[in-house]
Amino acid sequence: MTVADLIEQLRKLPPELPVLVEGYETGWDAIYDIRTSYLIRNAQANDWDGEYEEPGKAEPKPGLPHQAALIVGRRGHRRESLKPLHALYTLVDYPVLAALAAERTQATRLDGRACRAIYENARQRIDWQAMPTHERDFAQRLGVVP
Repeated sequence: MTVADLIEQLRKLPPELPVLVEGYETGWDAIYDIRTSYLIRNAQANDWDGEYEEPGKAEPKPGLPHQAALIVGRRGHRRESLKPLHALYTLVDYPVLAALAAERTQATRLDGRACRAIYENARQRIDWQAMPTHERDFAQRLGVVP
């Protein structure tokens, strides 16, 4: 996408909309898309999280969503191999993970990066044979090998 293409796309949007870009990881990618979405500010975002979340992907929070223009990179979190790491998972679906996470957080959902870190940190304490098959498969999708 060129500057002229970008300007043309942005002209179609209300001029008062804030513009946001994908966060996390390193380097730069070509622009894949420009779209609008409603977002909620996440005041408790970790360093590796974006400052805003789409309400459908976020834990319910008070406050009205705000519309913004989003510049989406060509790869970013949409890379197939990284999708499991950026998705949010409900902890009650994974009993071993839920028990381990309860030692560190009150969250009911975590992204794949946090899930992987919890499994990795507790690797020696996990009884992989007793773990439900669906959860063992989930851990492997995140790159954790028993």
